[in-house]
Amino acid sequence: MKKPLLLSLAAAIVCANTTLAYGEPAKTKVDAELDLGLEYNSSLAVDELDTASNQSDTATLFNGKLNGQWGVSDRSTLRGGYSYLSKTYRDNSDFDLAIHQLSVDASHDFDLLTVGASHFFARAELDGDHFLDLNQSSLYGSKLFDKRIFVRVAADVRDKAFDGRPERDADSLGLGSDVYVFFNDAKTYVSVGINGEQEDARASELDYDGLTFRSKLSNKFRMMNRDNKIALSYRYVDRDYDNTDPLIGSARADRRHTTRLEWEVELMKHLGVVSALEYGDYQSNLDSADYSDTKAMLALRLKL
Repeated sequence: MKKPLLLSLAAAIVCANTTLAYGEPAKTKVDAELDLGLEYNSSLAVDELDTASNQSDTATLFNGKLNGQWGVSDRSTLRGGYSYLSKTYRDNSDFDLAIHQLSVDASHDFDLLTVGASHFFARAELDGDHFLDLNQSSLYGSKLFDKRIFVRVAADVRDKAFDGRPERDADSLGLGSDVYVFFNDAKTYVSVGINGEQEDARASELDYDGLTFRSKLSNKFRMMNRDNKIALSYRYVDRDYDNTDPLIGSARADRRHTTRLEWEVELMKHLGVVSALEYGDYQSNLDSADYSDTKAMLALRLKL
């Protein structure tokens, strides 16, 4: 189930709450996207439970998204979305994953900046059983400078509830910022982001202070008379735990590095193929959370 579930959901939250409209006025629209393909994982893991295996497997991947936007006025916009992700492994059903995600976002464009509020909910199932509920509420401000530099700052409150594992239930507070710089008529952009968070769990050894850094380079181009999009991203997560973990006799410390390359090629109108290669290096003084893995994905993508 790699990459880590909570990092995947955090990325979805950023995407759901960040408007990259490149200065266009709010419009009313609905769009949908569907991926169907295969994903290979060299080391199956459930990071939220601090368990990793040396087993590799290939999963059937299904990922569907439906997003809507309503331009309430020239300055006010309401957005909503639903997505469903499913990974079904060939030999290791214990790692089968399904995630339902719902989001709602309301924003208003003032002369100085755009101010908004959002809520994100995700429910995850592992091997067909309810595993985790995640709720996150955010307040944010954003600004597009000279139709070229987009800046967003957000404060988040997050609640995690694990089914059957109450010691892992946790609340967290976070503050973060993302900066996007556009080039080439917005066909190319570079983004960097940083988030700090403080998480308090039911079990004191799981309390931590965390810092996340992320960066991305994305470029759209034409090749052989077809639209292409290629993106290279990197994420670094640093977590220092506050209290002694009885399994290791000291406070836990995690350092996580993830690098991902993704390439999307248009086959015909509304239909394309997307491939991705990802490498993760997860360092921890807790043995069950210390490992590395490689993931490869190939899927057909339908856009409506």
